[in-house]
Amino acid sequence: MAKKEETLKSIKVMEPKGMVITEIDKLNITDETGNKREADVLLHFEMGDPKKEYIIYTFNEKDDKDMVIIYTSIVETNGEKVSLVGIEDQEEWAKIKDVIREAIKASKE
Repeated sequence: MAKKEETLKSIKVMEPKGMVITEIDKLNITDETGNKREADVLLHFEMGDPKKEYIIYTFNEKDDKDMVIIYTSIVETNGEKVSLVGIEDQEEWAKIKDVIREAIKASKE
């Protein structure tokens, strides 16, 4: 899967339940063809052993059922270059879905 470059803005770090969650407002993404888009970041966090950094974001697009489409990627940093990489491992996806569920539950409290 091709990598996407991104720029993070407005960072604030919190640490609930042993997980590092970072609040980021916007994400500037340059896709494989050089097109730039600004996304709203829903969640930015680290988990696993070894720790991996993840980001969940949206361009506020809607699918055919009028649901907002969200994207999830692994954040890889190499010096000053930051790339987004797709998640292919099903076990990793299951853990990320749990994090999303917890975030939704916490937002309703």
